[in-house]
Amino acid sequence: PVFCFFVYIFYVLSNSLALSFSMVGGISTFVLIYFSIKMLHLRIKSKESLALILIIFLNPMIWNLSNRYMADLMGLSVLIASFYYMVYKNEKRGQYLGLFLGGLLLGTRLSYFPLLVIPMLSLFKKNDAIRYIAFFFLGITVWLLPFVVSQGMDNILSVAFKHTFGHFNDY
Repeated sequence: PVFCFFVYIFYVLSNSLALSFSMVGGISTFVLIYFSIKMLHLRIKSKESLALILIIFLNPMIWNLSNRYMADLMGLSVLIASFYYMVYKNEKRGQYLGLFLGGLLLGTRLSYFPLLVIPMLSLFKKNDAIRYIAFFFLGITVWLLPFVVSQGMDNILSVAFKHTFGHFNDY
């Protein structure tokens, strides 16, 4: 739902489906590069930073993922941003943002979520566990509540069961 929401915004602005997916892919590529540089503590004007930018930006797999009609690259960018804020930020505001993004990741690309379980559990062990959990569920609520209101819970569960069965038995 999160990916579809952003694609729809660009579609309303451009009236082009292909351009809409490409815009989301381009922004996702930028986010991926930005947080990769931040995680490696590189200066933006260094040779290492330029090399990392070129490796990511010119990577054919990233180009392919950025133009697909799927949430693969957007999910990766949300994952990297969430991971950065949970692991590399020692301030609570950043960790809250990381947990909020972790909740958004569930609505962007569910299969990437297990990569955040260990950082999330380490944050939940801290003194402020209730507030950490609240920010994670706030990230889920932001996409799940409009999704349930617009589609209906029965319809969502029906599609979920059909795709779960299909994933393990048909596809």
